[in-house]
This record gives sequence, structure tokens and C-alpha cells, in this order.
Amino acid sequence: PLYFLLYSLFFTVSPWAQEVNEYMCDPKNDFEHGKVYKLFPDFNTCVQSVPKVMVPAMIPRLLIYLYSIKGCWEYVRCHPDNDGKGLCGSETKAREEYKALPAV
Repeated sequence: PLYFLLYSLFFTVSPWAQEVNEYMCDPKNDFEHGKVYKLFPDFNTCVQSVPKVMVPAMIPRLLIYLYSIKGCWEYVRCHPDNDGKGLCGSETKAREEYKALPAV
């Protein structure tokens, strides 16, 4: 949630938003090999539309980020070296809850 908020604010209302949007839309800068400015007919339209493109484009990265956090959380909770340390509010011992699978 904080990532989404900061990313969204950066391209919309931050003190740098206008300057960043202009940089991304200026063909002389060749930002991302022109991916951004080629989407729009002129410079002003591009500058006004950058937030409308960048904020939705962040959603797949946000989903990957949230899934990664979930994976890290589960790893910390089930790792045997963390037993008895009270990490993540779980007192369950990993060795008791998760039995090792036989080797194939």
C-alpha cells in the first residue's frame, strides 16, 4: 500500500512530477528508447498523460512485490533456525508442523 501511494504521488503531485514527466516525454532524452513519447501525438499531451500511463503500469509490479513479501513471511515462519525466537508471532516449531519429504 505504501509503495502504491508513493509511486502514484511521485508522478502526480510531487514537486518533481512535472519535471519528470517532461523528461520522459522529451524525444532528445530517448527515455526507455522512446516508449513513452511515441504513445502520444505531441509533447503537451504526453506530459499530461504520463501519470495515466505510469500509475496503472505499476500494478503488476505491486502484485509481484506483495507475493514476494508473502513468500518471505512464510519462509521466516517455517524456517527451523527461527524456532523459539518468537518471530512473526508464531510459536509453532517448524520441525513439528512441517515434516520433511522423502528424498526421491
